[in-house]
Amino acid sequence: PESLSAFAAPWSAGSGKSYIAQPSAADPARQIGSQLVATALRDEATQSGFSFSPLAAVAAAALIARRVSSSRPSGRAHIVRRATVRRATPSADVATPAINTEEVSHGGKDEFVVAILGDLHLDPRKMDDYYTGRDHIKPLLKEGNQRNVGTALVSLGDLGESKSVRPKETDELFAGTTECHELASEFLSSFDVPYEVIGGNHDLEGIDEFSTDEANLEAFMRIHGKPSPQFSRLIAEKTLLVGLGSTVFRSAQYTSHEVTIDDEQLKWFEDLVVSHPAAEGWKIFVFTHAPPIGSGLRVLQENHVVNGCCWLNHSGGASTTKFIELVRKHRCIKGWFSGHFHLGQDYQDSITFPTIPRELGPYPNRGSCVFVQTSVMRAGTSRDTRQQSRLLRGNKDGFDILTINHAEGGTLRLDASITYSDCNHEVGVYQHEHDELKENTKFIKVYSPSKGDQSYVHYDPE
Repeated sequence: PESLSAFAAPWSAGSGKSYIAQPSAADPARQIGSQLVATALRDEATQSGFSFSPLAAVAAAALIARRVSSSRPSGRAHIVRRATVRRATPSADVATPAINTEEVSHGGKDEFVVAILGDLHLDPRKMDDYYTGRDHIKPLLKEGNQRNVGTALVSLGDLGESKSVRPKETDELFAGTTECHELASEFLSSFDVPYEVIGGNHDLEGIDEFSTDEANLEAFMRIHGKPSPQFSRLIAEKTLLVGLGSTVFRSAQYTSHEVTIDDEQLKWFEDLVVSHPAAEGWKIFVFTHAPPIGSGLRVLQENHVVNGCCWLNHSGGASTTKFIELVRKHRCIKGWFSGHFHLGQDYQDSITFPTIPRELGPYPNRGSCVFVQTSVMRAGTSRDTRQQSRLLRGNKDGFDILTINHAEGGTLRLDASITYSDCNHEVGVYQHEHDELKENTKFIKVYSPSKGDQSYVHYDPE
């Protein structure tokens, strides 16, 4: 579709109630806690123009939690009226993030709409492109909200510009600072839907303000209301959005700009996909700043490949290939979105399917997963002049991947349609012709290291 009206036309109007389900207090490992209600009340009051203090929110939450827990059968999930909830903060002894559960009464239990933003690199001096891009996206999300289907925004990290934004006053890099994350939180909150964010290779770059990665990471999570670097959100029936964030910068063994998913997150992710099998109807969409090796997406050889920061855990030995191994083993992983390269969405290898025609090469073994590259919103951060974001639109038969073209007034283009043939197999179709860059063999290449070339590294298992 070339316009918002063309996109919105097939959707039927509807209205109804939307709820958020909270786990039983009898199961502390899954308990969200009273902070959820406090956050809901605070956010609802803020959006309605009322003043609502944190103390009042906590007090009200405690009363609600006490009344609900005493009036419902033990061990059963209870349902409360849904306010606008950005995040749930579990108690200190809960290591994994809560899963936000949406029950919808209209639009279909399998339907959802998710907008995905690539590397933002916000600069407070240059916000026009961001506000324009937001204006392109908000009507799409509002339409989903009006139909009461699961709706969310996901940012793929690299939130701030990696340079001084006040060069006459300071040399301090903007990326990773408190000021950067506060600006990003304000911007992401302004889309009027719940947002999720994961850390990229620049999001712990506040080296003048924070002396350790741990201190920088704490500020990142606190400002964005995240209980952990990763996230999991139930967006539709048996459909999860899952994000993994980079947690290393100063303490990196090789390059600070390697996107590193720590062992705790990786174990959490493996446990999650094991416990949500495709055979039971689960579908998982993953979001990381960089893609995993084996995804087949277009990469930058002269920048990220040779510098060891192209793929997730690029220099991590066994953990480098762990991601694609999980994809191959667990068919519940249906999609994987990443950014990092600042490349547009007009190339065929900006989306890769689980299988390819035999005449194009050997079977790639990408499980049931479609890998998706996401571009950038601001012109000054693009490597190929593209200014684009992604839209993920789910339905009972599968899902569509669309491009929101910010350089052309927010026009929508259907890029690929994926249809589930059964719980372990999909059929993907590219929906448009793909542009290629002008011939430039010294800049952008599709590349995977192989034995015998100078970029191949053999990792000793010891």
